[in-house]
Amino acid sequence: MSFRRLTRSLLAAGLATTLAAAEPAPLASIQVADAQRLLQHWNAGPFARAWQDPAVAPLRAWLDRRMPEVVAQVGFDPLAVIAASASCRLVVTGLGTAEDQRLQYHLQADLGAKAAAVFAAIAKHGTPVAMDGCDGAVDLGSGADAMRVMLSGGRWLVATPADRADPRPQPVAGSTDLDLRLDGPVLAEHLLGLMRGGPPAKRPGAEAEALLRRVLPLATCRTDLVPDGFSSALTVSGTWQWLRPVDLRLLERLPPSVNDCSAVAIDGPALWQDLGAPLLAVLAQYEPGLKPDQALARLGAATTWADLVQGSTGTWMLAQSAGMPLPGYSLVVPRSPAIDAVVAALVRQGGGELPPEGESLPIPLGKGVPVMLSLARDRGHWLATTDTAMPAVWLGQGGAGWNTTPLGRLALEKAGTGACALAVSDTGAQLRSLGSTLGMLLSGAKELSPAERQAVIALVQRLAALAKPGWSVLRHAGDHLEGDSVGLTGGSANLGLVAVAAGMALPAINHVRESARKAASGNNLRQLALATIVWANGHDGAFPPSLASLDKHGVSDKLLRSPAAPERADAYLYVRPSPDGTSLQPLIVEDPAVWRGKGCMVVYCDGHVGWLDRARAQKTWDEAKRLAALPAAAAGGIRPEDWEGAIGPVRTRMAAPQAAEPAAEPASAGASF
Repeated sequence: MSFRRLTRSLLAAGLATTLAAAEPAPLASIQVADAQRLLQHWNAGPFARAWQDPAVAPLRAWLDRRMPEVVAQVGFDPLAVIAASASCRLVVTGLGTAEDQRLQYHLQADLGAKAAAVFAAIAKHGTPVAMDGCDGAVDLGSGADAMRVMLSGGRWLVATPADRADPRPQPVAGSTDLDLRLDGPVLAEHLLGLMRGGPPAKRPGAEAEALLRRVLPLATCRTDLVPDGFSSALTVSGTWQWLRPVDLRLLERLPPSVNDCSAVAIDGPALWQDLGAPLLAVLAQYEPGLKPDQALARLGAATTWADLVQGSTGTWMLAQSAGMPLPGYSLVVPRSPAIDAVVAALVRQGGGELPPEGESLPIPLGKGVPVMLSLARDRGHWLATTDTAMPAVWLGQGGAGWNTTPLGRLALEKAGTGACALAVSDTGAQLRSLGSTLGMLLSGAKELSPAERQAVIALVQRLAALAKPGWSVLRHAGDHLEGDSVGLTGGSANLGLVAVAAGMALPAINHVRESARKAASGNNLRQLALATIVWANGHDGAFPPSLASLDKHGVSDKLLRSPAAPERADAYLYVRPSPDGTSLQPLIVEDPAVWRGKGCMVVYCDGHVGWLDRARAQKTWDEAKRLAALPAAAAGGIRPEDWEGAIGPVRTRMAAPQAAEPAAEPASAGASF
């Protein structure tokens, strides 16, 4: 090879590597590599067979009558689009920034001959944009909120943000009907990036970073549609040593009436060391006043969270039994001194008594609850159940034998010797038990005729006849976890186990995201307050008539929108103050609805920002709406005393607004940012 050819090859390889590195790593993806294969498997599966049952004909006719209306509304036939599809791929590439936390994603669907019709229907609602490499492109929305929809050959593509849209098709390949992937390590880095963009006191320490990386695994789930429903294979990175083999001897103590059973085994000390203690340490960083053990003390339980988590060692089990009109539910919990203390406190709160060891007692649940709860204990476990027959069987006073039933034998077979999580279900029996309940629910569906309501019941009954027992199991496999499941509901049990484990970190993650949004909102409000002060200094102390008047002072439309609800243009409410306003007079109030009523941000006339709790937030927002609508607000501004009926005296008179550093917030005004 000549030197020139070698140089050209090296440059090409380097350029390719650079371009590949520039593409963001996906946080999560879901893809259908062969839509026609998936449709064939669907048509051979239980759902399609149940739908084609003659007894369901009235329901099919109901759908046929309504399909023309759907086509008229959306501009294309959804069922025809599905039938023409070849593949589909959705990739989530980012969570945005601390200021704009919208998902960033790219959707690619190969719709074949129907792609142009779908694009044309959507293009009617968008703004055309010129874009190389595609047959057409439109933006839905405007500015930072825009979503770009593109047509490239037979492919229909959607991307956000619009300025990162790429019309080049991405390869879609796979040997299973449906592939899901969650890249926990990449997600962790995105979340940490949001956290680092917050105020210094809220930035993650080494312990928080290590915890987040540990609890978010790389997980893949590959699913095929099979005659029994779904067959899924799950792989999760990491070993999660706090999971231990399920004690299968507990299955022998269940009655034959159990038609659904899930079990997971925990090593409490390992769970505390791996997740519990680090999680509480991280929460303490973001909520310095948080005292988790005080919550247990208020409950009346003389224990700590450390003892409670470490005492959770053993197998936890949830079982469902056949029953009319409602099934029975039973929860089995391993005993420890800490768990005993919590159970005793809960029973005392309800006005009940603890049963002696080896016995059971009913526990009052309050008026209007249509079931009775029984509590039983033996040397190793607590049992809480709504199945009246369960306590006697569990305590060895009646016949057990669930492990000899077909469902019990299936559980033992699939569990083997090392399952750390297990779920089995007689799905058909569960669907049959819905009969009377479904009839009552459908009695209120006035839009359906009696024949159509009967067809819904027939559809469920047909599914019950086709459904076979399903199962799901999770076990250690070297340096990772592996799970398998088969049944009408697919891999939901396996995915649920991952969700439960990841959910242990959600309080910290959600708090981090909320703190980042609060910090971004506070920054917005500070800048807006500064702009109003600059205006007032140039207009003899008079504040601007509206925030829209500040466009010459660097106030953009994005700054006028709350990061907690960027789609809303009215989340900030400006209450124009009079020139002799005071430092504690609210200037801009945020709508508590953007925080789901938990509170809101407020910026005051001296530029400091505070967080109001639930009660004060709603009261202040309501008063802000009333005052902003008064003629006095437009004429000269709202005086301090006009606020006093809602939030109390607003003291500390301001001689004139000054463009200075925000003042420190007094304790009475809320938490500062």
